[in-house]
Amino acid sequence: QSMEPDFSGGAFLGQEPNPVQKVDEEGVAFHMENQMPPTVAILDLGCTRAMGSRNAVNAFCDYVDKHDCGLWYEIEETSSGFFFANSQQTKCTEKLVIHIYDKACNVHTTEFDILEEGNVPLLMSLPQMRNLAFQFGL
Repeated sequence: QSMEPDFSGGAFLGQEPNPVQKVDEEGVAFHMENQMPPTVAILDLGCTRAMGSRNAVNAFCDYVDKHDCGLWYEIEETSSGFFFANSQQTKCTEKLVIHIYDKACNVHTTEFDILEEGNVPLLMSLPQMRNLAFQFGL
């Protein structure tokens, strides 16, 4: 028996798309445009640190507050910076800390730095996927 956590079918990445109404405004978040629940994160192999925009984090928190999905979260202080390929940089002062149950009811925790600019969806980094023992079958 594997000692790796089993998240298959879990709330964090295993939810089906839900019917989200489109909003006709500039800067609509990824989840609204693609009709995905805000608990869905993008697996970004090029991302060195997990991040998400304030809009994506707020959507995640609103969803978790209203649904019994086995997730809970905290917003904590942080001091981190990002340097992007287009020469832009930003500093983060808060992070989203998500607690997740696996199928064996063990608690796992992961973090996303909160970007105040833009509408970036929640991006899971490769180190974050490793820490959560993700396994991909291709």
